[in-house]
Formats: sequence, structure tokens, C-alpha cells
Amino acid sequence: MNKVAIITGSSRGIGKSIARELALQGIFVIINYRTDEDRALQALEEIRRMGGNGSICQADVSKYEEAARLVKYTVDLCGQLDILVNNAGVSHHGLLMDTTEGQYDRLMDTNLKGTFNVTRHALPHLLARRGSILNISSIWSQHGAANEVVYSMTKAGINAFTKSLAKEMAPMGIRVNCIAPGIIDTEMNHNLTQEEKDNMVCYLASNRLGTVLDVAKTAQFLLSEEAAYINGQIITIDGGLL
Repeated sequence: MNKVAIITGSSRGIGKSIARELALQGIFVIINYRTDEDRALQALEEIRRMGGNGSICQADVSKYEEAARLVKYTVDLCGQLDILVNNAGVSHHGLLMDTTEGQYDRLMDTNLKGTFNVTRHALPHLLARRGSILNISSIWSQHGAANEVVYSMTKAGINAFTKSLAKEMAPMGIRVNCIAPGIIDTEMNHNLTQEEKDNMVCYLASNRLGTVLDVAKTAQFLLSEEAAYINGQIITIDGGLL
């Protein structure tokens, strides 16, 4: 079998697009989802129509045991694991003074703990294959965002996780990088009105919102042999916003 990749939260949005791009390179992709099996199956069917291959696996990565089950399913099915993309994440828009403990816990558990959980279980298998890890962060991790304070906190944690783990695992042949997307036209931003989106475009040197394909193409490169000397980096994809 060629390389095998787990992409968390990949039934939609950026994760789905990354899964498609990797599948186009002949990589067997595991599409992870938390609740929407139909969308995961649709994503897998799209990949198969393009000539790629993969499987789906339900797991809530915020739960340690379910993250372990996701990795075990992959290795039992494929016999190996070469790539991990920690993409699963949630957001919350609102003032910090109005943020509840439950909302805080949800962001921390999914965005930060979920990244730890899956990586922790995947590392022994990635070591055996000298694999690669890609984390998905956000430009707000580096610059902060009003009304998204806790979200920005979690993404800043992912940046530190990336750089620290890259130093820890480099002697053992594992690369760890991160993409920090800017304003990408995904379902996460569908609560914005068209006027709000148009106003954002005014601040972008590229004169458009980013697309999931913009992120996926960069992810495919970072996970390829062409990027063999890129390690511990936070790659910003923001169309010139910052």
C-alpha cells in the first residue's frame, strides 16, 4: 500500500479538501467525522470518483479513548500510518465576558486536547514510517482576534505544540508543521453576511477570500517529499491580510 493518512474533521471544509488533495497523490485517506456519517460517506464517494481511495471512521477526537480507536482502526485496516493532519476544530464568536465555562471547555477539548489525543496515539506508528504531522491553526493565533479570545488561545497553543514537537521528533525523522489560514470561505464563516465578507475583501491584497483549495494545496506540498527540509514552521495563508 502507498502512504496512509488520517485527516481529523475531514467530512467537510478544509479537512475534506486536504483529504481530496492527498487522495489525488495516491495516498489512502481516513476521513474522520464526529457526528455526520452521511457527509463523511459523500466525501469518500467524491474521492473514489476521482480515482482515490480511503475509508471513514467516526471518533470524537476530544475524547482520549476515541482518538485511540481512530488510530487503531487505521492501523488495523492498513497496517501502517504515514501522515496525520490535525484539522478538527470548533470556533466560538462572542465577548469573553459572555463566554461560559462550557463554551471554553468545548474549544479547549476539541482544538487543543483533540490535537494532543490523536498525535499521542499516532506517534508510535508514525515513528515506524518516519512520517509527517500537519496541524491546522489560524492567523488569529499570532495576531489575536476580538470576540474570539478563547479560540485564538487554542490556536496559539497549536503553534507552540507544533514547534516543540518538531524539535522533539526531528532526531527520529518526523516532521511537524502547521498552516495558519486567514479568512477562508468555509461553513465556519457562513454566519457572515455578504456585506461583511465584501468588507473583509477590502483588506486583502489578493482581493478575494481564501478557498479550501488554497489551504489544501499547501498542505499537500508540506506533506510531500518536496518539503523534506521544512520543519517546525507556521505557514500563514491569508491573502496578504496581515
